[in-house]
Amino acid sequence: MKKCAILMLSIILISCAQRPQRPQSAIELAQKYFKLSERAFSSFPKETPRTIKTFRFKELSVSKQSVLNLQERFGFKPSQDKVRESPSHFWVQDGDWYFEVSKFSGQELVANLASYRKQLQGLRWSLNAEKLEAIAKEYIVKRAVVSMEEVAKVPHIRYATSSVGKAKDNIKVDEDITEADVIFSRELRKIPVIGPGSKLVVTISADGSVSGFYKIWREIDYDAITPQVKTISSVQAMEEFIDKTGRFRQLEHVTYLQVDIAAFGYWASPRHWQQKILLPAHTFVYSMRNEKGFAISKAREELMKAYEGPEVDSLSGIDALKDSRKPIKPNERISIKEREKLEREQQTPEKR
Repeated sequence: MKKCAILMLSIILISCAQRPQRPQSAIELAQKYFKLSERAFSSFPKETPRTIKTFRFKELSVSKQSVLNLQERFGFKPSQDKVRESPSHFWVQDGDWYFEVSKFSGQELVANLASYRKQLQGLRWSLNAEKLEAIAKEYIVKRAVVSMEEVAKVPHIRYATSSVGKAKDNIKVDEDITEADVIFSRELRKIPVIGPGSKLVVTISADGSVSGFYKIWREIDYDAITPQVKTISSVQAMEEFIDKTGRFRQLEHVTYLQVDIAAFGYWASPRHWQQKILLPAHTFVYSMRNEKGFAISKAREELMKAYEGPEVDSLSGIDALKDSRKPIKPNERISIKEREKLEREQQTPEKR
């Protein structure tokens, strides 16, 4: 009897040893099949919670009054007779200022149309990241009408530049910063909200004035009863992503695939889409590269739901995005002009 028990234990140990080990993390698995950009290394989710709470958005009601309220909130006198309507939004222009509210998401856009003329006055850029962040946060608190608890602490800053002078041989073109977008993302219970449908953007000119504001921040109904769903791990999502991109790695003109972004979070759909529920998703942004490391395809996004449970995809925007995109053709390439532009952008300053 004792010998049988020892024999059975030996068989179990041998079978466990022969079984291939599952990668400890999605990033380990990804490195076997893709090259990862620096941004991808920083964006890869460290871990995925086993379960996650879902959220429902409040019912949205947008009318002509919405854009007038937006005007008033930003310190302008409402222009009742100037309001215009399109199938997707209401908008009004008051002098150099433009105001817009989306009917589907409540997205708000405020822009100073004269800011470009200000850029041409030759103001030298002197605003550092700390100053830009302080201006943007003060503006959000005063104008945005959002819960600051949902606003991610560290913003991303994107600079707009204007080339001056002429490019000659290997001389690098001088560039002056003309504007900066201070971009705040959203977090719910320390889980990021990903996708195009949840961000605050404050555009700041060289003189420190705000020349634009963009908000897509659907309001959450915290009193609504919503289900807790079981999540699909980032390793499982990566395995599915590897399968879906396998055919591209086999193309003759493709040397390798590069992943630029890998993220897990609540998926918020674009501004002109209706969305009622926030559900988790995995997203991977990647491109095909040649032997020189240059992109030979436009960046692609693979979006996958990250939950098991109720069939409410149509309310989340996740399936809607999949259905609205054209299928990827294996032989699809970007134009020569676009490729040359991409190669110039990816070259080091010494090679320009």
